[in-house]
This record gives sequence, C-alpha cells and structure tokens, in this order.
Amino acid sequence: GAEGAGEAAWPWRLSALRGGAARTAVDDGQLVQLLDERGGFTNASLSRYLAQHGLARDANYSIVSVLGPQSSGKSTLLNALFGTRFDVMDAARGRSQTTKGAWAGKAKGRDTVILDMQGTDSREGGEDSKSFERQSALFALAVSDTLVINLWVHDLGRYNAANLHLLRTIIEVHLRLFGAGRRRLLFLCRDHVRSVTPMAALERMVRADLDKIWAEVPKPKGLERSPLDAHFDVQVTSLPHFEHEKAAWQAEALLLRPLLEWRATAKPSVPADGLEPFARSVWDTIVAERDLDLPSQREMLARFRCGEVADAAVGAVRNATGPLVRALLAGGEPVANLGVRLGSLLNASLSRYERVAALYDPAVAAAKRAELRARLTEAASSVLEKQLDAAVRRAERVHAASLAAAAESNDLELPDRVLKAEAAAASAYAAIAKDAAPGAEGGWDFSGALAAGETALRARLERLDANARREAADATVVEAKAALAARIEPRALALMKAAPVDLWARLAKGRASALANASQELSADLRMLRVASKQMEGALAELAAESRAAVVRAARAEAEHVQEKMRRRFETLFAKDEAGLPRVWQRSDDVNSLCSAAQEAARRYLELLSVVPAEGGFPALTLVADETKVGLLQNLILEARSSFLSAQQAQLSLSPKSRIPLWMFALVGFIVARELLGFIPSFLLPGFVVQLLTIFVFASVALIVLANTAGPRVVLGALGLVSPAAARVAERALAMLGLSGEEAVGAQIEAGPRRAKAAKTRRSAPAAAADESSRDAAADFSD
Repeated sequence: GAEGAGEAAWPWRLSALRGGAARTAVDDGQLVQLLDERGGFTNASLSRYLAQHGLARDANYSIVSVLGPQSSGKSTLLNALFGTRFDVMDAARGRSQTTKGAWAGKAKGRDTVILDMQGTDSREGGEDSKSFERQSALFALAVSDTLVINLWVHDLGRYNAANLHLLRTIIEVHLRLFGAGRRRLLFLCRDHVRSVTPMAALERMVRADLDKIWAEVPKPKGLERSPLDAHFDVQVTSLPHFEHEKAAWQAEALLLRPLLEWRATAKPSVPADGLEPFARSVWDTIVAERDLDLPSQREMLARFRCGEVADAAVGAVRNATGPLVRALLAGGEPVANLGVRLGSLLNASLSRYERVAALYDPAVAAAKRAELRARLTEAASSVLEKQLDAAVRRAERVHAASLAAAAESNDLELPDRVLKAEAAAASAYAAIAKDAAPGAEGGWDFSGALAAGETALRARLERLDANARREAADATVVEAKAALAARIEPRALALMKAAPVDLWARLAKGRASALANASQELSADLRMLRVASKQMEGALAELAAESRAAVVRAARAEAEHVQEKMRRRFETLFAKDEAGLPRVWQRSDDVNSLCSAAQEAARRYLELLSVVPAEGGFPALTLVADETKVGLLQNLILEARSSFLSAQQAQLSLSPKSRIPLWMFALVGFIVARELLGFIPSFLLPGFVVQLLTIFVFASVALIVLANTAGPRVVLGALGLVSPAAARVAERALAMLGLSGEEAVGAQIEAGPRRAKAAKTRRSAPAAAADESSRDAAADFSD
C-alpha cells in the first residue's frame, strides 16, 4: 500500500490536491521546483535557495534523489528522514499523482540536498509522460550522489513494475553522456516481511537483474570491460509495511540516513553555488538526447509480442536439450547424430517465430529475429560444448590406451609412442565433432564452439603428452641415480677398506669420472624426451647429489664399525708377519717398533674416516665426532699395550736348548786355562803374555755370558758403537758357537742405516700390500 498518512502523523504535509492552492516554484521558503511537469527548467533560483538555507559555497554537501512508481511513498520517506516538506498523497482521496516535475529541498540541519522526482507509471501522465520519466530519471542519476530506487517488494522480479526498463535506459545513456564518476544505487524494498523472504534473497534478485542489465547495455569505447561496481555502488535494503508496522517503519527509516548521505569523493565535484548552472547544463544535454524518446505504440507492441515468441522459442530449445545436457554433464557418452537433432530443433523454433513475427512491425521483427538467432545459438552451444567435452574425454581414453599398448609391446621409443597416441586421440575426437554441430544450410554458425573444442583438445593432449614425458623423465632420472649409486658405492667401500693416504683424492677423482659418464648418458636420454633445459639442469643436479650421497653412504657404513676395523688393522700389522700368518715372536724381534707402526696405521685410518671433506660445492661432513675419536684412541692404546706385553712375554718365555749352556763351558774353560797358565815357567812365557791371555779368556767368557743373557743383538750393537772391528770379531766368534743367526747378527753390526732400513721394511710391508689393494679397488671405479 502507499505510505500516505493523515495530517496528525505528518503536520507539514500540504494539500495541493484537496482544494488548496497549488505550489509555486519556491514554496514557503522550504522547497524549490527545478523541473515542471512539462519538462521545462523553472526560473527559480536554486543557488539563492541553498544560500538562504545555510548551505555555504564550500559546504561538504551530498545530493540524494528518489525514483519510483507513483504513490509508492517516496515523499513520505524523504520527509521522515530529512525533515523536508514534500507533498505526500492523501490515501483517503484515492491514489493520484502528487509530485509533478522535480522538486529540491535542503535537509533540516544537514548539508544534504534532496530531489523528489515525479513518480513513474502514473495514470495522469499516460503515454505522453514516458519520455519525461526517462529524462527526469537520467537527470536524477546524473546530478545525485545517491539515487534511491523505491519499489514494492512484490515487484522484484518484474521488469516493468520494478522500473528495470527505465533503469536500463538511463544507465546506457548515462554511460554515454556522463561516463565519469561513481554513484550509489540504493534499492529500497517496501512492505518487506522478513519472515517470509530473507534479505539475502532480495539482494540476490536485485544483483542478478543489475548484472544482466550491465551485460546487455552497450558501453562506450574504453569502458567495454569495465565492471558494474566501477560505476555504481549497489546497496539493497528494505522497510516494513508503513500502515501495519508504523513504529518499526519509523525506527528503521531513520537508520537509512547513513546509507543515503554518501559521496564517492572526499569533496563535492561541484561547489554549492555552482549546482544550479550545473543542473541546468545536465538537463539541456538530456533534453537534446534523442535516445530517450519513446517508441510508438505499434513498436511497443511489436517488441512485446516478438520478445514473447522469442522467449518461448528459446525455452522450447532449452527444455528439449536439458536432458541431453544433464546426461553429458554426468559423464555420459557422446550423443549420436547431435548435429542433425539440434539443426531440426533450431529451424523449427525459428520457423514458429517467423510465423508470428510476420504480423508485426518488420524492423522490430528483424531486430528480434537477430536476437533470437543469437540466443538459440547460445542455447545450442551449451549442448554442443558438453558434447565436445565428452569427445575430449573419449580422446583421453584412446590416448591412454594407445600409450599403454605401445608400452606393453615395447616396439617404439617414447616420442613415437606419444605421436601415435596423439593421432589416435585426434581421430577419435574428429569422429564425434564432425556430427556434433548443425549444418550451415540453416545459417547457423557454431564455428566458435567447434574452435573452442579443438583448442580444449589440443590443450588436453599437450598436458597428457607432457605428463607422459615427465613421468618417463622422472623414471629415467631415478634409474640413472640408482645405476650411478651402484657404480660408486661398492668401489668406494673397497677403497675405504684399503684406506690409502690419498683416499679422498682418489674418491673425488673416481666420483667425478663416474658422474661425468652418467651425466652424459642422462642428458642424451632427457634430450630425446624433449625435456626443458631448466628441468634437465635440475635432473643433473640431482645426479650429482646422488653421487656424493653414494660416497657418504659408503663412508657411513665404514665408519659405523671403525673401532673394530682399527683393531683389525693394528692386529694385521703387529700380530701377523709379511705373509699374513700369525707372528712367532723371536728374541731378535723389535716389538716396540712394530707396535708403534701398527698404532700409527690404526690412528691414520681413524683420521681418514672421521670427516668426509668438502668437494665440488658439497660441504664437509663429520662422521666421527672429536669426543668419540678420543675414546677410540684410548681403547686402541689399551689394546696395543696388552698386545705389546703379550709379545714381550712370548719373547721371554722362549725355552733354551736341552744341553749345558755354552757360557758354563766357557767359565770352566777360563778356570782351567788360568790354572794351566800358572804352571808355565816364566822363562817360557813372560808374565805380561800370561796376563794378556788371561784377559782374552775372560773377555770371551764375558761375551758368551752376555750374549746368552741380554741377547746377541744387544751385545753386538753395544760393542759396535765402541769398536766395529771388535764387533766383527765377536760376531764370528758367536757364529762359531751357534749363538746368533747370520741375518740377525748382520743387522746389529750395521749400527746405523742398515738397521733402520731393515726395520722400516718389516713395518711397511703390510701397508704396501694395502696400498696395492686400494689401487686394484679403484682401477675400475668409473667402469
């Protein structure tokens, strides 16, 4: 219902239609008429009016106007919100036109200018008022910051009743004439029962109508892709029924003021004293715009009837193709003979339109026919697109089956397999696409949909081919990494077991050689798969990392048992002879030198395996921590001490031969010789000769005794330092007595270089064998 109210409710309401005097251009100092009902701009001074009512030249003002059907409560709303005195309808006297033309007022106590526009669709105006309605609506949109579209909630969804036809026209012309700037469109839905229709539903309906209008209106050059929100801030709100819920209506109406007093810019684009000439200039421009003239009644009828028949034709096509679309959307198989079926349906729909449209204005009928063709093409294209999607799905299956069959037979390289699969998929698609669209004999053009389908097919096949190549490339990289690891890791382990002094240099050289060969093979394989250079670089980097990882894995495996391997290395050098047999300790063996050499070899082995050094951009990696190394070396010292003591005990426990010791014979001989020399007369042997013989016998006995106690090597070594000649004589004497072997005695007599050289030879023999083993292990590192 209209929100007209009695005088008790709105005391400022005037009674122009109840016998009172008609309003003048300036009414009681409260309102000013800008446009009369005939479309003329009045002589009233808007600038003087605004100045008199306190709107300064530099005021930060905004302009609000309201548009809507006659008697929809526009003036009542403005009066309630802004304290103005616009005429409102007296519902007791019937519904009639109240506001004529366009009236302006200033909000009470606020810097807001209000425009109350003549209602649309009035009985008094009739057909002659349609052009003015469009002109005044466009005027309100052009000069206002906020345009309120006042409508009843039950008119939503109706094209004419909701003034959407008017809104479409003014938006189109506004873009052409006044394209710059942004306005707020506030859709105010009256008599809203929120328990019946949620607010969100109203917003969706309004937004859908506006989006459709925006998509349909032609846009000036440069604004073709401009969105609706770039030009209009769309707001949707509602009010309850004025008569039935008056208290709620008044309370909620006051809450609308912040929505209305809005401006897109911080300052007004036109100063207050320039508003009147600006509004007059806008009106002159609008009046000169021919596109706002209304068509004739015959054209109106032709548009309505042709549009109605066209809508029915499009609906029939959509109803007929709906089951097909749903089936195709569900992943169904392509429809057989779809092009023939669509062609028959489209031609029949167009023929029905032609029979009806022939009765109406030819120009309108022709224009609607072009629109209908476009709409029918769009409706059929939706089916065609789903058919082509199904064709693409079938092509994908054919592509996958072809690749699988080629892989199973293994008779082609991957590039040839891919080309064969592409050809099979394209053939399967073409078999469906050739019958999917109606023929050209009906004038239908579906080339765009067919081209889009082919583009989608090519894109899909390219993705499938890329996936196949990528999977093959990934598998190739995995195989190359596994082969490289299998080539490096066992050889690295063998080299680490030998532990030569230049272990890591040999490993680096071997790894680089193996990596170079593997990289060359992988690059060739990836180039055959047409792998991009960036992806190939990544694959080669992975291969290099794997080569380093193989060396690290081998080092970790060797370092896990480093203590046991240190013990074995010590035992090999200390407890075994040059032939690798358990050493039988002799009294002549230098236990101390052998133990020191074996300990040094075990310590060097630990140092080699403690850290993997940095190489080729890869950082160093610690395998054995410093604190762990300290413990291992302490354990080595304990084990070496135990082995050393055992060797010494073995030397000391050597049993003498089961006969009287030579030194005892020497002692007895010395005593006997001394007694005999005492009986020789002095005239036969002088006394000094007897003393010399006694000293010789004593020295011989002492040599025999010392050789048996301390060992021939020690005695001869000490004697050689005093007199090499005496040492040689003693050596021959001991040799005749069987107290020393030739090799041991000779080593002791050569007091300097010969003894050191012999000891070094004995110590380095196992190490030399280990170095020879390491060279054999690394000889085929990169084979």
